[in-house]
Amino acid sequence: MELPQIFAAWPALGSHMTTLDGMGRALHLVVGAEHYFLKRRPSAEHALRELVVLERLRGKGLPVPEHVRRAGGEVGAPGGLGAREVWCLYRALPGDHYDSFDGKVGLAQARRVGKALGELHVALADVSDTGGFDRYGPEAQLIDELAAAQDLYDVARARRIAARITSTAGLPQQLIHRDFHLYNLLFSGDQVSGYLDFDMLMRGPRLFDLCYCSIETLAKRFDEPAFPDYWFRVLGAIFKGYTERVALTELEKKSVVSVMMEIELLFMHHFRAEPIPGRNAERVLHWLDARRQLIQAIVLSV
Repeated sequence: MELPQIFAAWPALGSHMTTLDGMGRALHLVVGAEHYFLKRRPSAEHALRELVVLERLRGKGLPVPEHVRRAGGEVGAPGGLGAREVWCLYRALPGDHYDSFDGKVGLAQARRVGKALGELHVALADVSDTGGFDRYGPEAQLIDELAAAQDLYDVARARRIAARITSTAGLPQQLIHRDFHLYNLLFSGDQVSGYLDFDMLMRGPRLFDLCYCSIETLAKRFDEPAFPDYWFRVLGAIFKGYTERVALTELEKKSVVSVMMEIELLFMHHFRAEPIPGRNAERVLHWLDARRQLIQAIVLSV
């Protein structure tokens, strides 16, 4: 979004803006002493659904981003890459994210992250009657589409792994974050100060968020010699923190490995045109597949 468009959409910002920087998929604005983020959303309807959920979460005491409405009350401003895309402005939240976990301090942080996710799920469970969100399920049936990536992946092995994945249909379903990882969670000291990026909200198995967060901590340091073995302790800490707020069902505990495999297959599909991240996802998939029993034992011990 260009500066003239920003000034026109949110005129109160214009005369006070001092900084405008790109940060990934967002624009960082500094206006006096205030910080904001400008982010794209697929449509005004999508942005409004997100706003409703965030307002309800804020009402429950969770620190989540606050939309800054335009002068006319609109949630977003047109000008994205697609015909229906809109830009939304959010007030920045304080705090920092954890980069990773190391040693005893890291395990305490991992437990804190799991607990934070549990608290988010408890709150989201009460707002899951909000309509219009996609449902998780169809997006996981992608193994046939990997056949076109024979030159990139061992598709035969991927099929064998996928054949052992159990359906998520019987797992507890609710509104989930769908992109819960360390960069979308802020802490001030030991306290959660911000849950970020709710643009991928959907109805699905709550176990997805827990497994997604756990795998992300492994994947980013997968090539460090000692970290994969240490990760099992991280996994246990994340699950321990989560179960302080949400009791996992027996079926969820038995389904953890399946959901992890499904997530890695989703990554492989997403990156099927990008050899490096695609093959990295496949390597993690194979590593997890070879350690199914150990992962299961850790989860059952929590």
